[in-house]
Parts: sequence; structure tokens; C-alpha cells
Amino acid sequence: MWAEVAIQTRDVGAAEVLLDRLASFADQVVCNGVDIFGSLDHYRGALWGVLGRFDEAQRLLLRGSAVHEALGAPFFEARSQVELARVLIARADPGDVDEAVRRAGLAVATARKHGFGTVERRAAELAETDRRP
Repeated sequence: MWAEVAIQTRDVGAAEVLLDRLASFADQVVCNGVDIFGSLDHYRGALWGVLGRFDEAQRLLLRGSAVHEALGAPFFEARSQVELARVLIARADPGDVDEAVRRAGLAVATARKHGFGTVERRAAELAETDRRP
């Protein structure tokens, strides 16, 4: 999915285009008939994070995470926690870094339990974020 590429490369131009194109598909789960790719709110939230719109990013990532939890989809839930941690670290409001480290720790535990190596590595990097002011 192109949104994932824009998220991982932090491509602002692509994030803007994709958010515009994905706006009419809010509240859906991405599926091509064979594979499922998780809640679209996850992708939209992470794309808003790329653009520095952290409050909108947090709102959508929390919604995406709730969908993933309701679906019993730990892979997607862990990924949403990773992106939410990334957004909180970038926003850096009071308490954000501690919450980011907590969420990254949850993602590490989930990823380790289920063998999601790449998710575990990304989460572990965020979980080690320095919490000093």
C-alpha cells in the first residue's frame, strides 16, 4: 500500500496526496479480497503524523488501534501502537514521551509474543527514547 511507503519514508508530498485520496474511505478496513491490511484510520493517522498534524494523527491512530483490537488483529494493533508512539515523541507535549515509551513497550511485547520481527525492532527503538526533559 502506497500509504505505508509514504509513512516509512516520511514523504510529505505523498502524504498530502494520499490523505486527499483516502478521505472518502474513512472508517473502513483495507482489504483486497485476499489480504487484509488493517484499519484505514491507522494509515490516515500515520500520514497526518508525517505532516506534523499530531492531534489528528493521535485521534485516528487510537481509532485504528481500537478497530485492530476489536478484530483480534495483534499485528495491526502493534503497528498502530508503534505509529502512535512515533507521533507522541514528535509532538513532545508534557507526558507524551512517557506515553510513547509505554505504548512502544506494549508493541514490543505483542510483537515478540507473535514473532513480528520488524514491528518489534521498530517498537524497541522507540521504547528506548530518552525521557529526560
